[in-house]
Amino acid sequence: DAAGNVVRSEALNVKIDAATPKVTLTGSSTSIDAGAKLTLTAQTTLGSGCTYKFIIFNPATNQWFKLQDFGSSNTFTWTAGSDGTRLFYVDVKDADGNVTRSKVLNVTIGSGSTDRLTVNATVSDNTTNIGEKITFTAHGIGGKAGYTYKMVVYNKTTKTWGLVQNFSSNNAITWVAGTAGDREFYIDVKDADGNVARSAVMNVITK
Repeated sequence: DAAGNVVRSEALNVKIDAATPKVTLTGSSTSIDAGAKLTLTAQTTLGSGCTYKFIIFNPATNQWFKLQDFGSSNTFTWTAGSDGTRLFYVDVKDADGNVTRSKVLNVTIGSGSTDRLTVNATVSDNTTNIGEKITFTAHGIGGKAGYTYKMVVYNKTTKTWGLVQNFSSNNAITWVAGTAGDREFYIDVKDADGNVARSAVMNVITK
């Protein structure tokens, strides 16, 4: 003040987080015929010196394949085989050796029928505490009735995958958080003809 007295305020705490690196994977199409070519393109904010690894998952056979090991090219052209759904990911390694995985890219191989199998999945809450229950609910759409559901989880903290429920008629899946962390959940639906479709990612943070 005018007399020279000084008083300090209470502390105002501000946390500054580093910008979350982004990795995106896009395809030249989300629906192609068998024998057609699909071009995958990866983009990242991780900076220069990155390398790219493209992988594919076939839900019908439950098999993973490596399309391209870590290399400088951020594009890959794939030729579609049999009808069905394929799930694509790209892993991007930065100059320090850190690896970040993209969200899933769903591509349907087939005739493009309007009755194509899809799944609508929701989660009761996107944040939870250790020991609390949350419920995932899924509904198959299209395809041939007689749906079964499978749920998998990717733990972004430990970088590991886990199976929550294998294919079952139960479409309301309860999960209990055991440890803190950031997780991604997916639900696969299988119809009576054996066709499989995967839901969009559902993110859950456990505190």
